[in-house]
Amino acid sequence: MAFKSILSSLLITAICAAILPYLACEYFDSPLVLGFVSWDILFLLVLLCLPSKKYAWKLAFLPVVAVYAVKACTPADFTTAGIYSVLILSSLPPFAQNRYVKTFEFLAVGLFSFIGVCSVFFYSTYTLFVSDIWSLSTFYWWGPIVFVFVPCFAMLLQFVFARKILLPKNVCEISPVKGMAILLLALGLHLGVGNIQSRQPILSFPIRNFVWQCLSGAVVSQNIYLQESTQEKFDIWDSTKSMELDKPTVMILVESWGVNKDDGYTQLLLSPYDSAKVSFSGLLKRNEAHTQGAEFEDFELLKDLRSTGLQTWYVHGYNGDFYERKKNYSKYGFDSLLFKPDFEAKKLTSCNYGFKGICDSSIVDFIDGLLNDSIPKFVYWTTLDAHPPYEGDENIPLAKECEYLGQDLSDCFYTTRQLNTARRIAWLAQKHPEYRFVIRGDHRPGGMVKKYFSSSFYHRWVPMVVVNE
Repeated sequence: MAFKSILSSLLITAICAAILPYLACEYFDSPLVLGFVSWDILFLLVLLCLPSKKYAWKLAFLPVVAVYAVKACTPADFTTAGIYSVLILSSLPPFAQNRYVKTFEFLAVGLFSFIGVCSVFFYSTYTLFVSDIWSLSTFYWWGPIVFVFVPCFAMLLQFVFARKILLPKNVCEISPVKGMAILLLALGLHLGVGNIQSRQPILSFPIRNFVWQCLSGAVVSQNIYLQESTQEKFDIWDSTKSMELDKPTVMILVESWGVNKDDGYTQLLLSPYDSAKVSFSGLLKRNEAHTQGAEFEDFELLKDLRSTGLQTWYVHGYNGDFYERKKNYSKYGFDSLLFKPDFEAKKLTSCNYGFKGICDSSIVDFIDGLLNDSIPKFVYWTTLDAHPPYEGDENIPLAKECEYLGQDLSDCFYTTRQLNTARRIAWLAQKHPEYRFVIRGDHRPGGMVKKYFSSSFYHRWVPMVVVNE
């Protein structure tokens, strides 16, 4: 078979292996990001296409896999390396000489890979395991049929395009150099595109992701679908709605303020604003899940900030070099940018919580001073106190609410910091009724927190409050 024909079979089959999970993530707005080319299937087919008698070329993959495992040094990566080692050894004679054995190996690996990526998709998106999906499917007569049909269809699709490699009586081979070039080019393209942008990877690694989820539990639930009780309890802000700066405004981005799946806990973190003049209290769906992404979303709402006639300020209690804020944020229309060194020069109090920086309470006092003069302003403040981790010796009394919530110490630190910051903001809003206050979260608590705590919050949903409208 000509090399071009083999190459097209390799690539199309690898795309077919990844395309259904990829489309599922796109259609269901899943936070899980998958590539559209399966590395597992591409790697296996290249192995099967290498000359069966060229043992050295196939065995050369073993030390590469071993180095990967040792460098990663996690149980999940060692297990993944073990699976790849089995694939390499099974591509050697006498296994690789029989076309039926090759076909069986391809179908077995493809099915395992497909079920694995589906498992990661369901857990990351809906906090459901495959066994849960099976239980749910049995409520409908067509559920089990779909449950069985989809994997079978996925494998049939792959087999149709791989059959030219698997079934011919004449051995279908490519040179070791060309095989290595295919794999290296695929990895190079994947890494190169990833360095330019991280939104859409080229390759998908379903076996590794599945093993990682099973052994390390590091795939945190990223559920973005609100429970019916949450939808009924809270209003939803229209995220496409622009913000008219027709009056002086203080906009506050609250660090790690997310929407908990326990509606009572979410309401608790909103409760400090109950005594203020609230025109909206509810939820906002973010497009991004990190602080600077949330800032950029907010800045997009502030069109023509320079033409408002307001004096504009950006304040943050951490270093301005972080995310290059000091270098770049003036282009968004801010007249003044103030960061940790500026506040230290003004003798504001520092706190050593998640990040060592200026205490939120001190920033509130500073903003209070800004608002006291007669010059109308727009102030954007990114808070800091609630940044993880939530551990260590805290110099603040713990919130009394932690006891009836049954929270452990680290979770209580989070609750305490959020409530303290919210109460100070509510106080500031009540003191300055001439200013509109828009308070929004940036993302759920994540990073250096326990998995169960992070996954108890919805992904990309944050609380939002508008005061003094």
